[in-house]
Amino acid sequence: GDEIGAMAAAVQIFKDNLIRTRALEEETVLARLSAEEQRRSGMRQMADAFEHAVGGVVGQLPHCV
Repeated sequence: GDEIGAMAAAVQIFKDNLIRTRALEEETVLARLSAEEQRRSGMRQMADAFEHAVGGVVGQLPHCV
């Protein structure tokens, strides 16, 4: 009885650790995706700001036609 109980406890610990490992892996993937999306969003904002600034400068130039 004691050996079977010890084996069952060991199996339960193994199972719990596996569940925790999978949850951490999933959190890591989600964190990477979020970081990538934030990076893309920042790049879009910088590109939009640059385009707006350049457009303003170009709009102030005299037309030389």
